[in-house]
This record gives sequence, structure tokens and C-alpha cells, in this order.
Amino acid sequence: GGAGRAGRPTSVLGHAGVFDVHVAHCHDGPPLGWADSGWPAAFAGRQAADLVTAYTSSWDELPEGSLFGEWGKEGESYDFEVRRDVPQASMSTTPRARLVRHVIDAEHGEVLERCVMPGDCEALAMEHPTINCAYTGDPACRYVYMVIGNEVGLSTPPCGWAKVDLLTGKAERWYAGSRCFADEPHFVPRGAGGKGTWCPGGPAEAGSASEDDGWVLAMLYDAARDRECLCVFDALNLEAGPVCRAWLPHGVPHSLHGCFVPRPAATGNCA
Repeated sequence: GGAGRAGRPTSVLGHAGVFDVHVAHCHDGPPLGWADSGWPAAFAGRQAADLVTAYTSSWDELPEGSLFGEWGKEGESYDFEVRRDVPQASMSTTPRARLVRHVIDAEHGEVLERCVMPGDCEALAMEHPTINCAYTGDPACRYVYMVIGNEVGLSTPPCGWAKVDLLTGKAERWYAGSRCFADEPHFVPRGAGGKGTWCPGGPAEAGSASEDDGWVLAMLYDAARDRECLCVFDALNLEAGPVCRAWLPHGVPHSLHGCFVPRPAATGNCA
């Protein structure tokens, strides 16, 4: 990391007692907007070519004992057999994951900043952050999409989605309602054609007019109906809600991660 290191590896000792779960975005240089608004005084004398900026979903603390039922039970190996009973998980003891910004001096091996993304994210319980993948590693990337909790209590199951502006700190939110549970979002460029979403290199390659010119796709489980639907949002106006819901005739087990492919591969495998 750090454009000035020209690919040389580096190792940086981070903060103790915290856990960064998923990486949303990472790029060389300072955070978006600093070049225009000026660097904080604490960064005086630092060189832009030495810096790396990363955004992660992170816990600032970890509770004692088990986490999410079976996860983290000391002295017990994980049972990979399909269980007939589901371990109980209390969200009242699960730490809130928030969008955290890291600024690292890769040349000197220092973490200069680790803070919750300023703005609306300071009170936002979130997870599974993602971006328009055409902007992977691009310092110009402005938007992060994620699942969110209902902001009541310490933490809650994901029940909606948000779009966060890394330049202004503002968040657009949409909540699905009572007993509805949200899965990881996926951004699909509107003009992607057959490229799908994994097309690093910039908006011209993705064929879209702007970074957020596209669709956000995500699965939603409605427990009252015991049915699952695919929600399709216009990424330019996520808070307006889905422009389409494609209902499946049955429920689907809650999932963690996935991907979008524009069509099934000829071999039957995802490429």
C-alpha cells in the first residue's frame, strides 16, 4: 500500500481489542475530499504518496463468551454437520458494527486515524459493505452500500439498506418493516452489459454515466409470509425503496455473501 512504496510490502500494527470484519473499499492516498478541503492539523508533514485509506465494517469491542450462538465458544470445535436445532443468538449482546475509516502511513508503519466515518454513520449499525466494483482501489470512489439495523438498542438483525456518501458523510436509508430481514447488497452498473459487477478500472469500462448510475440488488426475507424476494433499487435514489420486488414461492435460508452474474455460464459454473 501507499503509492510511494511502489508495491513494496508493509506491516502495520493496528489497535488492540477491536475487530475489522469486512473491507468495503481501500485506496492509496488520503480520504476523499481532503485534497480540496485541506488536511487535518494532525496530519501536517505527511506525504500523500505514503498514505493508504481503508473503510471497513468494524466492532470496537468484543463481548466475553460465545458470539452468535456457536461462534467463539472456547475449547469447542465447530460442528460442520447440519443441525436440527438452531443455536440461540442474542443481538442484545452483539456489538454494533459501524463503518470505520482507517488512514495508514504505509511508509512509516503507523495507523494515523481509526474512527467511525464522520456524519450519519456515527449512529448507524451496519454490515456487508460494498461499492460499485468498477471503482475498486480508486480514490474517487464516493458511495458505499450496506445492510443496516433499526438503530434501536445495541445491535439488531439487518432490516434495511443504506447508501453512504464518503464525501459528505450523509446516508440514505430504507427499512423493510417489521419481521423483514435484509441480506448483503450488490451493485450492478446500469450499462454493464455482459461484464457483470466485477469490472475494476473506472466508469468508462463499466459503461455507466456516473458511479451510482445502476441498481442495488438484495434478497429480503419476510417472516410473516415465510417468503423471500429479490429487491431491486435504483442506486441514484435508494431511500425511495425498491422499484421492483421479485417474489419467490418459498423462503430461503438467510445467507451471508453472494455475487451477481448477468447470465449462467455455459459450463454451469460461475466464472
